Amino acid sequence: MKILVISQYPLYASTTNRMMGFAIALRKRGHKVTLFIVGNKYLPGTQKTYLPNEIEGVQVKYTPSLPNAFIVMPGFISGICAIFFLLLVKLPLTFIRSLMHDVVYSSKPLPYGTIVALPASFLARKPFILDTDDWEGVGGFATIKQGSRALVKGIITYFEEMVPHHADAIVAASHLLAERIFLSGIKREAVFIAQNGADIKTFNPILDGKPIRSKFSLQGFVFCYLGTFKKGGANWQMLLDSFHFAWITRNDIMLLVIGFGNELQDAINYSNKLGMSNNVCFAGKVEHKDVPNYLSAANAYLLPYQSDFPHTFINIGRSSLKLYEYMAMGRPIVATDVGELSVSLKDGAGILVNTNDAEMFGQGIIRLLSMNASEIEAMGNTARQRAEQIYNYNSMSAVVEKALYYARNV
Repeated sequence: MKILVISQYPLYASTTNRMMGFAIALRKRGHKVTLFIVGNKYLPGTQKTYLPNEIEGVQVKYTPSLPNAFIVMPGFISGICAIFFLLLVKLPLTFIRSLMHDVVYSSKPLPYGTIVALPASFLARKPFILDTDDWEGVGGFATIKQGSRALVKGIITYFEEMVPHHADAIVAASHLLAERIFLSGIKREAVFIAQNGADIKTFNPILDGKPIRSKFSLQGFVFCYLGTFKKGGANWQMLLDSFHFAWITRNDIMLLVIGFGNELQDAINYSNKLGMSNNVCFAGKVEHKDVPNYLSAANAYLLPYQSDFPHTFINIGRSSLKLYEYMAMGRPIVATDVGELSVSLKDGAGILVNTNDAEMFGQGIIRLLSMNASEIEAMGNTARQRAEQIYNYNSMSAVVEKALYYARNV
């Protein structure tokens, strides 16, 4: 089968990583796959970096980025110009690509990508498969990120609820997202659940963490957290409060924090205010290819999420890539008992804490520290086994493949 995989985000963005993971796995299953970037070419701050045209047998193609002149215009004018650019430039290019493939597999039911991918597949008379990996509209990311912009929230929510009805099949990244689609009237046989997965070769327990431990002077039992420090990203205050609670009991432990964003300095200042400047190390931005080496420096990982509104739908609905990368590293994980975390870490793959309270999450950290070495190793081994058996793109691509064949035969 010739599969056109469409992402509305740049290469190496988290959603594109998901689509690329499936693309590579489908290629290994014997399909001819092209990843088509209909969003901007570059992640912020990476302009003029090398962009590959092929990754592990998957052809990677790009559409022209939105001109900077459009971006700096006033909001309404910028939006109108962007729509014309999508319709006059990106849509024709996507239509031509669709003609060359058997199916169109597109990421996220958001306006930017949908305006291009859905009409292109319709005009080319190709099956359209939608991949949805987050709760995007009201109650989810739109509530957190869009502030008082009610019209924008409404448009995002409309697309999120409308697009599945025009898809021949839907791939959902979590049980909550699938259930939402069922409740909208989509028949269950058209919806397939495929969580994110880790590259279990790249994220591997055999990696040597000594170089990173030496670089950052990490000693003793080291925890690690990976995330983005912006709205809808890291719950950094709960992370630091929880670690502080455990640190008071065991002041020989350390925390390695990987990630960046406009709230990172706030997190650093807060950590220093708590008196943990010598025990919390902020590594800043780390390229995804280097993340496994950083994770290998830790003895365990932390993943605190909030389950109160509006985080409820985001955190129950998301399929966290870092969770599965943590699991693939074969270390124990302390995580909030919410959404897909509850499913993925059950049966001894981690310590699940049912709370939004930092002190109680800190008690979960202390519980891990009270375990002996063999118990900690066994928990890490269980997490790795589940990553090898279930939570990797090779395994999950079997579900995506079923969705593609279903769409072709509707």
